[in-house]
Amino acid sequence: MTDLNEECVEYRLYQSKDPPDLGRILVELSRNAAERGLGGVVIYIGIVKNPVEGHKVEELYYEVYEEYTLRRFREIIDYLKKKYSIECIKIFHVKGETKPGDIATIIIAQSVGRRKAFETVAEAIELVKHATGIWKMEKRDDGVFWVLGDGERIKREERQI
Repeated sequence: MTDLNEECVEYRLYQSKDPPDLGRILVELSRNAAERGLGGVVIYIGIVKNPVEGHKVEELYYEVYEEYTLRRFREIIDYLKKKYSIECIKIFHVKGETKPGDIATIIIAQSVGRRKAFETVAEAIELVKHATGIWKMEKRDDGVFWVLGDGERIKREERQI
């Protein structure tokens, strides 16, 4: 069996016009299932939504500290692989301007069984949301807001440093 330490790890930031190739990824996941017995696959896809709190979302801008964020993605992957003995983890996140309907986040875990894959993806989502250098600014019909997560928003004009 080939060492999967690096073969099944992938992470990157992307522009909304250049999302990861899910077709290529599905072919790879199928090959891993057929050749390595990795039949448990969980895929989370986060999509920019509209409306939010009854207001039209015009744009969502992801401000990213790229060097830090990529380092954190790698640390998150290493942590989760060790914690869950997971074979494959992939993390993709958009940067810059997005519109409703754009794919913002893709997190994939593949394992021998489904349980570890589900647990890995659930924890990865929270870590990516709260432990990386990614900030979200939401432009809506009622103003511009910094999105702090878990539904908390601060109107841009009110933000104090």
